[in-house]
Amino acid sequence: MSKRKPRRRPETCSWLRCHNLFIPKREGHNYCSSQCRASVNAGRYYDRHFRKEYEPRSCASDRCDNVFAPVRVDSRFCSKRCLQWQHEQDNRQERVDARRVQKQIARLSVMEEWGKQECAHGSCTNTFFPTRKDRQFCSDKCGWLAYDIDNREWRAEVGRQRYAENAEEYRRRGREDYWANREQRIASRREWRKNNPGKARANRRAYRNRKKNAPSIPYTKEQEQQRMMVGGNRCVNCGTQEDMTTDHIIPLSANGWDCLSNLQPMCRSCNSSKQDRWPWPPLEEKLERMRALPAYGGRRSEERAA
Repeated sequence: MSKRKPRRRPETCSWLRCHNLFIPKREGHNYCSSQCRASVNAGRYYDRHFRKEYEPRSCASDRCDNVFAPVRVDSRFCSKRCLQWQHEQDNRQERVDARRVQKQIARLSVMEEWGKQECAHGSCTNTFFPTRKDRQFCSDKCGWLAYDIDNREWRAEVGRQRYAENAEEYRRRGREDYWANREQRIASRREWRKNNPGKARANRRAYRNRKKNAPSIPYTKEQEQQRMMVGGNRCVNCGTQEDMTTDHIIPLSANGWDCLSNLQPMCRSCNSSKQDRWPWPPLEEKLERMRALPAYGGRRSEERAA
């Protein structure tokens, strides 16, 4: 029996412009085809008889630092790969812009075909051109808000159940996170209060109302300032305009409402003296004296009429 000849390993063609893999038939077979061999021989003949010698130069490609002997005067790259890569880099932005313009044109044609639609989010009144047939919202934000409104109770219930099942773990994580970032949290909280004084004040007021279980009607800082200016922003007890504060006529602890009609201007000293008492004798006496004045239809107006 004849022994089987071992199979030769694949090799790469020796012509620089060809990168094909081939299985050589014999040793010393360096080219994948006769065309590659002929091209190499033609190049050698050309180099031997017609090629001019130019000074070595560096490759013009940004990623290549090779120094090569140019074949022509205008040769700038050491290989075809460097030329193609540099061409792609130089024209990448143009191709990206062209693709973007084509996409926009195609999208506009489709949107004009479908027509304008109204956003399905209840509190949004925008009209938009949908990019898909099943698109119902003008933006992702409206979509998330609508999803949150539709599934708010379900998500809250799931969150409560998850917290009840892993309450100790959530508390442990919260404590670890707080003490790991305590200084950063305090600094960010102070910065937020400084940048959002109105919201911070509203949050403190809401916390106080919840703590005292007091009913409230929301109002803004501007409305509160207008309410204080009705009486000239003077203390209703002593009449001063220094160190003014906002006081609740009926304290929240006495089932008073947190609303504009229950607010009055009062200096810090009188407010500290009043505390949470109602009725407050000094203020009641002053109101009685005011009711006796002619403008309020008191005794003097009666005597004058008589």
